Amino acid sequence: MEGGGSLEGLINVTVEEELGRRHVLAAIMSVRDVEDLRNKLMELQHPAGPALDIFLRISKQYPQYNVMLIDTLIDKAFIEYLMRLARIDYSVNRFIKELVDFYNLNVILRSKLWGISQELINELAIRSGAVFSTAVKIYGESPTRILEEMASVFPSVDQLIKVAGSSDLRLLVQYLGPFSYRFAKDLEDSMISLFTEFSPGAALAAVHFKFIESDLVITLLNAFLEGIPRDFVVKLYGPVI
Repeated sequence: MEGGGSLEGLINVTVEEELGRRHVLAAIMSVRDVEDLRNKLMELQHPAGPALDIFLRISKQYPQYNVMLIDTLIDKAFIEYLMRLARIDYSVNRFIKELVDFYNLNVILRSKLWGISQELINELAIRSGAVFSTAVKIYGESPTRILEEMASVFPSVDQLIKVAGSSDLRLLVQYLGPFSYRFAKDLEDSMISLFTEFSPGAALAAVHFKFIESDLVITLLNAFLEGIPRDFVVKLYGPVI
């Protein structure tokens, strides 16, 4: 928006119109700042409202993590919203369980690397699943111990280490973004294998993978436009594609 573009021109409202949710966009297009946006979303009982409320409460303490905080909290709100569907079907419950564990893996590894307090982790993590219950008990211990314990309850940890080619915490965090593509693809394949492609959980996994895939395409395009060396891009994304 700094270039003077129109917000309306950047948003495709077709889906919102079909879902009868265009009023949400109409309400937030006129906001003045993040606090006003929080108030609007809370008024609309939108899932992102509480996420922004937490962000405003803790961002002043951790201004250096503002971008990470807002991205993480919005992701958390989305997954917690999906968790309400877990009782619909066993396959849906399985899909959401995997999603929660991968989300918490991201939170734990990034937080450990950046020296974030356990108090803040309790705000960022989804307090559910094997990864959270395992890691939160030993967060003060070494990264090696935490990785070993998380790998014992969540096999994707070992896959991440294999992709990164190391158990070094800095490298693992660097590969978390690219690895999300591999994780989403493996999750889709697993859901189809366990429940067939006609199950609700497999359908959710397929949609999730398409979303991650499109995000990967955008990332690679931006890397090309910004002139990031091809060798670096291949090194980072080659192992997961």
